[in-house]
Amino acid sequence: MLAHVEAHVEQRKPGLLVLACFNLIWDELPDVCRDWVIAFGNEIEGRVADQIDDKWLDVLDYFRDQNTPDGERRYALLNLSTGCEMGCWSDDYYPDRGDTVWAQAEAEHADVLRDIFGNPFRPVTLSPSSITSIAVALAAQMYESRDFSAMPILADALQDAGCDNDDILNHCRGPGPHVRGCWVVDLVLGKQ
Repeated sequence: MLAHVEAHVEQRKPGLLVLACFNLIWDELPDVCRDWVIAFGNEIEGRVADQIDDKWLDVLDYFRDQNTPDGERRYALLNLSTGCEMGCWSDDYYPDRGDTVWAQAEAEHADVLRDIFGNPFRPVTLSPSSITSIAVALAAQMYESRDFSAMPILADALQDAGCDNDDILNHCRGPGPHVRGCWVVDLVLGKQ
């Protein structure tokens, strides 16, 4: 899936994947990591980010030095997301781990990846008549606040406006995870 997505996306989506992986472990992040996440988020949104490369090296050093199972999980998530950010989406990039920690990180990563990219083998379009001011307001609020609890309400608004696409409606009503860059929210907002 990653190889297919790589050829069809702008840099914004892989960057949002990286941020979403960090957000999976936000409460556990030290300040050095949070500083980088905030700077990188600003860069993705088109704002200036200072010393982003140096901050990223500090983040990798921090996680590499963790010798706990949970530290290993966090390092695995970051390693996976680093591959996406650097465009190194081939199997050759990742260490051959095969243990349960890496399998768990890969599963979490895959869930977020599906939320951001959707199904690249079944592209979905949304009729302009379904994109009402209510749908746009809901999507914009979720995008800015990073609170996606209104996804089922967005599904109702889209359905009320005539959307009958099961992929869209089921995604909105599904358990998630939903993150900034969610393919349905981006579709409503006209983001790529």
